[in-house]
Amino acid sequence: MAVDHIVAIYIHRETFKPMIWGVNDCCLFIANLAVELGFDDPAERFRNQYDDEVGAVRFVEEAGGIVRLINQSLASVGIGKTKKPTNGDCGCVHVNDETMGAIYYADTWWIKANDGLIACPPDEVRVLGVWQLSREEQCLQ
Repeated sequence: MAVDHIVAIYIHRETFKPMIWGVNDCCLFIANLAVELGFDDPAERFRNQYDDEVGAVRFVEEAGGIVRLINQSLASVGIGKTKKPTNGDCGCVHVNDETMGAIYYADTWWIKANDGLIACPPDEVRVLGVWQLSREEQCLQ
């Protein structure tokens, strides 16, 4: 199955799925897509390790910040950085005074929020890092 198709289904399914700390928050939103694309779980070491915002913030701070946490987690399963996102890539973005993980699809950054996903046009976010999840050869057949 093509990356675009997998990502489209994933975004559609996540649209109204609420955020759950330690299960389906902004970092796990990225990790869950990576798993669906055929990668090993980049969040294995921290999945279900916190259950509220305070715990998540503490964990991210102890990891050296969200960009470092995302970079190390994705690198641990062979996902590298890229300069320009394409459909299915993920990133760390800063928007509305918050820094969070996001997925790039259809010229939009998709961000996990309390009640589902928020769509942010690229000109409304500051991109702090981009990682290439979109390799066709990695995807499950």
